[in-house]
Amino acid sequence: MKCPRCEGLMVVDWLQDLKDSTGHLHFYGLRCLLCGEILDETILENREKHRMALMH
Repeated sequence: MKCPRCEGLMVVDWLQDLKDSTGHLHFYGLRCLLCGEILDETILENREKHRMALMH
């Protein structure tokens, strides 16, 4: 997969969120090897909600 920010290579990474209120501290996501962009399900959902809100 290509990075949406810089088109670099995205790789699967084991990530950690210390402030997660759901109790899931570790999860898989994608990280760009060039720019460091991080993507996971929550980030993608929030970006889609924001995009939809801008359309209305």
